Amino acid sequence: MKAARVPLTAAAIAHVLAWAVLVFLIFAPTYTSVTVEATLPGEPPGEPVTTTATFVEVNGLSSLSIVTTPVILTGIALLGLLAFRNRTASRMACLWVPTVGIIGFCFVAIYSVGLLYLPALVALVVSGLAELARRDAEA
Repeated sequence: MKAARVPLTAAAIAHVLAWAVLVFLIFAPTYTSVTVEATLPGEPPGEPVTTTATFVEVNGLSSLSIVTTPVILTGIALLGLLAFRNRTASRMACLWVPTVGIIGFCFVAIYSVGLLYLPALVALVVSGLAELARRDAEA
């Protein structure tokens, strides 16, 4: 693979990974609960009932605005690499500002969904480092 394509490819992978986490949180049943009805003494115990729910079902539609943040940030990084082909300062800003934003997101949400976005963060950091290496090689 050409060295010039590594930052773009890594940013695209980060964006796809962020989308994958978002789709997972919307559609996959991530919460499970088991309930048993109380019975009177001497009666046979009730059957346990297992229910599942998705992240959005449990936390509400307002949680979508939070979990779409990494998708938007990786999209900004990807579009920045595509839009600013020759302007390296703009390219670097469009790449590193969203990366710092996702680092903050993962740090704040580390105990809930932040861990799920770490692979996208790693891919975005690789993209930024590859862009720095490409920039140094051109200079």
